[in-house]
Amino acid sequence: MPDAAKIELLIAPAGSGKTAAALQEYRRILAAGPVLQRRRVLWLTPTHAAAMAVRDALAEAASGALLEPGVRTFAAFASEVVWDAGLRVQVVSSLQRRRLLRRVIAEAARDGKLTYFGRVIDSSGLVNLVDEAIADLKRRDISAEAYQKAGRGALPRQREIADLYARYEKLLTDANLLDAEGLFRAARDGIQQASDVGTGIELIVVDGFTDFTTAQLEILQVLSQRARRLLVTLLGDGQREHRRADLFAKTQATRDALAKLGTTSPYSLQATAYSLPQALAHLERNLFRSYADIEPLSPAAEKSLDRAQLIAASGVQAELEQIARRVKRLLLDGVPPSEIVVTFRSLHDVADRLRGVLDDFGVPAHFDAPRRLAASPLVRSLLGVIRLHAEDWPYRRLLQVIGDQSLAALDIAGGPVQWSEDGSGHQPTPARAAAEFCVRHAQLP
Repeated sequence: MPDAAKIELLIAPAGSGKTAAALQEYRRILAAGPVLQRRRVLWLTPTHAAAMAVRDALAEAASGALLEPGVRTFAAFASEVVWDAGLRVQVVSSLQRRRLLRRVIAEAARDGKLTYFGRVIDSSGLVNLVDEAIADLKRRDISAEAYQKAGRGALPRQREIADLYARYEKLLTDANLLDAEGLFRAARDGIQQASDVGTGIELIVVDGFTDFTTAQLEILQVLSQRARRLLVTLLGDGQREHRRADLFAKTQATRDALAKLGTTSPYSLQATAYSLPQALAHLERNLFRSYADIEPLSPAAEKSLDRAQLIAASGVQAELEQIARRVKRLLLDGVPPSEIVVTFRSLHDVADRLRGVLDDFGVPAHFDAPRRLAASPLVRSLLGVIRLHAEDWPYRRLLQVIGDQSLAALDIAGGPVQWSEDGSGHQPTPARAAAEFCVRHAQLP
């Protein structure tokens, strides 16, 4: 009979030192064992960037070489479990998954199975809807068979989604493929059958997550039963959580889900990792409170109000320009560039625009985000050409493509001079310019 699950929970606000405290404990156990026994520890993160940051932090404080610190994403750990279980499958990317879903939708349409979604068969919205529905069902560990059985007497919408789900699962099985959610389900089955996985591990740290899927929770349950300690960090607000129930509802749901796995105990955080000015500390405590619960402003907080400034802007572009203007002013006042940090909740949507704005202001900057391939001018131009066919050659987009300077390779550069009968010569008209003239000339008024 397996041991009861033993899970330590470290719940604290952002920036309070949760990761630092876990790193300190992790380093202690990592340093205690010889190099060949470093697999006694395991650190699971949600993203590759978080795993790289933890590896860098361990390397900076290490006195010797760290050949295998045991830090990996949860998905990478699941892939290792699936491989050790003898399953030789390929995990599809999100783009490949959408292509498979388009294929499934087309097959169902040919079979006459899509009456409810018949008018939107070729739309991206249907692909998004089916993708999100299947992902949600898999995260809740609802199989295609169970969903089809439950949908027999349901509305047409649910029945058709159930049929698409079953077709999609069959396509994955026939091609020996797994998607992201299926990977964790396969790892769950593999780790339950392999009794040696997780055995002998001194400490497992699960850091940076806000919630877990059903399969992930079951994997954590097995690991907590086999490892000596399992530490999970969650974002919370300590004793003030009951006053901000809506904000930390996900944390509470995750805590309840972990409590169902076995015994949970709090991990005490010895000290905070940072000290905020009084005004910012007051803002952090009261930002999401109801009006009736807001604390009065203390004299110390009032004195440090100049440490917090609000930017009023008419839009995203104007906001970025205001930020660039303030950074430029700081640089001109002699503030070292290394002392200036601009943070966003996510750089995914603003990184390219922010690069352009900072370039316009002459502000050199390092971005903690790779430049997206789709942001390359040539790639954008090629995507514009591809969209011409997908959108049935609309007039305005056709003019945009023809006038795109990134497609200068289509021009006839340095061609032979063409001579007319009167002896005058001229260079041939560039292909794009000639095409633009023809398109504009052919456009009906």
